[in-house]
Order: sequence, then structure tokens, then C-alpha cells
Amino acid sequence: MPILAFLVFLAMGLTNLAAVQAGLVHLTGMPVALAVLIAIPVFYVPILGSVAGCVGALIAWHLPLPAAVLLFTWPAVAAALAWGVGRARTRLAGGSAA
Repeated sequence: MPILAFLVFLAMGLTNLAAVQAGLVHLTGMPVALAVLIAIPVFYVPILGSVAGCVGALIAWHLPLPAAVLLFTWPAVAAALAWGVGRARTRLAGGSAA
């Protein structure tokens, strides 16, 4: 399981890096190598990286807005769903879900 988690994390990071880089190239016309150098620190910042990835996916990859947002926020959506399901199970079992 840890290997799978690592591979998913790696794939998400590379996808985010590629989207930020593609967005920079598309918006500014800068060389790919320079865009990669700029994209590396940008995609490491939690909120900024997700927003830049969404913008890159929208502009350079021409993804629809819901797909671009879901591509970079699905871990948060999955965590919220898991939290909600856990809370509902606790309430149904008669426990306190404060």
C-alpha cells in the first residue's frame, strides 16, 4: 500500500508540474526549460500550485473547468467524503460525532 500511495503522489506531482509548465509556455511563450524551472517552486506551494495547475489545464490542455478543478482537488474531495462517511457511521452507531 505505501508503494501505491507513493506512485499516486508522484503521478499527481508530475501532472501538476506539467500543467503549470504548459500554462506558462502557453501564456508567455517562454522556452520549455525556463518554464519548468519556474514551475518547480510554484507547484510546491499548496494552494498556489493547485490553482496554477488548474489554470494550466484550462488554458494549455483545454480541459473543461470541472475536470481541471477535480484533477487537482480530488484528494481533498476524497478526504471530505471519507470524513463525512465516518461521521455518519458514528452517528448511526449511536456514538457522538462532535
